[in-house]
Amino acid sequence: MALAAVAAAGDKPPSQWRAEGEFEETWTDNLRSNPAPNRDADWFSTFTVSGNYERPKRRYTLANVGGFVRGLVFARFPEFNYAVLETHAVVRLDQTHLFGSYRFTPERLLFDNEDDGGTGVFYREQVLRVGPTRRFGADREWDVRLLGEAEWRDFQPPNGDRTSFTPAVLADLRYLRTPRFMPRLGLEYGVRNARSDNYSRDSFKCSIGAQSLLPWWDLTVRGRFRYTWHDYTAPGPVSVNSNAGRDDNVYTVEFWVGLPIPPVPGLQVSMRYSYQDGLSSDSDHVFTRNEIGLAIAYGYAGIAWPW
Repeated sequence: MALAAVAAAGDKPPSQWRAEGEFEETWTDNLRSNPAPNRDADWFSTFTVSGNYERPKRRYTLANVGGFVRGLVFARFPEFNYAVLETHAVVRLDQTHLFGSYRFTPERLLFDNEDDGGTGVFYREQVLRVGPTRRFGADREWDVRLLGEAEWRDFQPPNGDRTSFTPAVLADLRYLRTPRFMPRLGLEYGVRNARSDNYSRDSFKCSIGAQSLLPWWDLTVRGRFRYTWHDYTAPGPVSVNSNAGRDDNVYTVEFWVGLPIPPVPGLQVSMRYSYQDGLSSDSDHVFTRNEIGLAIAYGYAGIAWPW
């Protein structure tokens, strides 16, 4: 009946929507990164609810809208709890799509390896991304994105001098010809301008990874290596904890495996492991971190009338 109605509407494919909820329990052996002389291990829970709505393939229309809400709750250190909200939209032009997203973090406490460390340093963050995306190739197997990003961080007093604005450029390339092997390359460069030069810096990120749908039990595996470089551009010592001459290099390796649960369509369990090695010219920002996470997710997809 529904298919006949769609055909009567002009053989236009129906819109599709998907909703998903995920819960992950994670253990980390170094939450604060440099909590000398002891390392602060902790458990934290991540709750994520997301939704996505996709319209039929028509040019010069709104093609996709969606978003998610994510919250992190820590067992021993509730002061680190925070939530993230994000929404996105895609406008289909012709062969190229225009992507835009907005992320908002109402309040978060800095981890010691993030930016400039410190105790009790809270901030609010907003991130806006806009740019073109395109699929090309004989089978449209290449997916490329080139996005401009703007990040605002507003720090609470007495740390208002850390308030900053960061423009950045992101490039993302994926190969989607076969689900057995889908590699991905990402690059990002940004320049942070802080109210105080002591917190200004240049940043570069590079990530190389791949995803594969294995022929056994519909297992999905992902792996990624990411390199992050921060070069602080403070002109000279301007405070006791000056970042003048500071240079950070962080290496991250991550593995993920997901297994569907056949009796319940849309249900999946997954396990994640990540390792970080942080090197810095400032000994207070040298760290290592291990994380192990176990998650369960349920997704539901449906079909709606064309609109």
